Amino acid sequence: MTCLLFSRMGIAAHVQGYFAGSYRVTAAGDILFPYGDDSEVYSPSGHTCPETEALWIYGCELSQAKEIVLGWCAMEIIAFLNQRQGRFTALHTTCFIATGIHITEKKQIWIKDNLKGKKIHLLYPGTLIGAMIDIRVACLVANITLEVSFQDNLIHVVYQGVIFTITPERLSLHVLKKILRVKITARTWKQGRQITFLEQQKQINRGKRIRSVKNQGAPISRNSFTF
Repeated sequence: MTCLLFSRMGIAAHVQGYFAGSYRVTAAGDILFPYGDDSEVYSPSGHTCPETEALWIYGCELSQAKEIVLGWCAMEIIAFLNQRQGRFTALHTTCFIATGIHITEKKQIWIKDNLKGKKIHLLYPGTLIGAMIDIRVACLVANITLEVSFQDNLIHVVYQGVIFTITPERLSLHVLKKILRVKITARTWKQGRQITFLEQQKQINRGKRIRSVKNQGAPISRNSFTF
């Protein structure tokens, strides 16, 4: 069973089929992903994520999962899998978790208690905040304690009593691992052209529509292609 809004976005039918049990579609065509009593809502008019302590979890039972895909929202995870289908072939041992963009103290405790020993893939925006979330989550799973702060237009990292300074543009989990020389197995996935995989999916589909209209010889209006 496919969803009209997903199909319009260019989400493959088999990807839709895999995630079919993770959401419901309203009579208006909006897609709702449950986070406890709240929902992430994706519609033609916009996208909202709830501010809640609850998580959206789908896929393999967490206790049996070997790989964890952790992202800021369910839509980001679906867009990522649609674009990286060849990377995740063992979906029966993969658990997908959306945390929201705010990693609260309660969520941090849950991550630390439940994700140790798992292979972690992080899907957070390609921004300074996204990089800081990557670092926070990866360090929680690796049981590494450090402090990260922003002051005088610089990032200050305190690890084992030593202060390291990084410019905001350079901050990433990869750079931090090199500077601190620590073993962190979590991997970040970034979309080079766009801040998120969700935005990239929109661009991919928008490009396909524009090419299709060009081939038909019809007028093109980029403003028509919004989700």
